Amino acid sequence: MSDTPLIRSLRAAVEAVPGDVTLRLHLAEQLLAVGDAEGAAEQAATALQSIRLMATHLEGGPMKPGGVPGGVFKTADGWMSIIAINDRDFQSLCAAMDILELAADARFVDSPARFRHEAELYAILRPAIEARASTVWSERLTKAKVMHERLNSYAEFLEQPQVKETKLIQWLAQAGVPQPVPVPFLPGTERLADGAARAVAPVCGQHSEAILGEHGFSHREIADLAASGAIALGG
Repeated sequence: MSDTPLIRSLRAAVEAVPGDVTLRLHLAEQLLAVGDAEGAAEQAATALQSIRLMATHLEGGPMKPGGVPGGVFKTADGWMSIIAINDRDFQSLCAAMDILELAADARFVDSPARFRHEAELYAILRPAIEARASTVWSERLTKAKVMHERLNSYAEFLEQPQVKETKLIQWLAQAGVPQPVPVPFLPGTERLADGAARAVAPVCGQHSEAILGEHGFSHREIADLAASGAIALGG
């Protein structure tokens, strides 16, 4: 199975920065796309082991599972992600849901107990959460300081207050597109200036002539390739 130029580039990057989990996962994704399931599994496993190594060190022992309750819950008009990380969060959640007696229930009194009885807990919580609209839960959970967020469509995400406040989206002009394109700002990278070389996607064939020229193709050979439809030449 031959590597694509992108895969070769990602392999080189991973070799240079072996601890970069995101790079390894991206490489795994690309390997899977070309049918190399074994290679993808190897890269993904290495990435996940890196995460487990860091978590084990930071937690001073084996990784602990996330909080219960936690997950995506159906509301009366959509879906919402809710998580109670610790006992305080769970008590606040119960208060927000008007079921304070649940926090005192011996089955759910602390995190280990909630893990042991999570099926019983979710059987109580899911119907209660589904009975009210997302806006009601958002107001209550915000007041209770319980981590949550309504699941947004892409259009709703762009209008989300936190997205706007953190300037997560960069609106960049692109050739051939009648309006600015929303491009996520990746943490740890420099913000892109509208119109700068790194902020503009190349048009089809934009660099064909220069690249082929660097590989020894003559102007006539490049013109013949373009005439045959094998390549495109762009601005």
